[in-house]
Amino acid sequence: MHDQPGKRGRALAIDVLPGILFCILLAKGADWLVARLGLDIPGAALGLIILTAALALAPHQTRWSRPGAALLARWIGAGLVPVLVGLAAYPALVSGTLAPLALLLFVTTIVTGLATALIYRWLVRVL
Repeated sequence: MHDQPGKRGRALAIDVLPGILFCILLAKGADWLVARLGLDIPGAALGLIILTAALALAPHQTRWSRPGAALLARWIGAGLVPVLVGLAAYPALVSGTLAPLALLLFVTTIVTGLATALIYRWLVRVL
């Protein structure tokens, strides 16, 4: 007997939904906390710090959040599309700063990649 056509999609949604909701809760909660305490850190960064701490301190209790967080991480590049389209739509706004922006994008991409690789290697050794 064959599976029902929509069964796989529902199973996937059930797997990823808790993690996505957890990430949204962390992001919005961190935004609120930053605004409430007047911290000089972006709410998204604080949310990532909290998520990293939760995953490091309680890996078995947060295992349910991994499929959703992985899906969000996989599609994070899609969030850049509206920004890039906006830059293409208004070239006059960035024409004088195109070279510094390109250099900044290149350098931060390299630094982020290296930092991610080093942190991952360290976490693999520690955990």
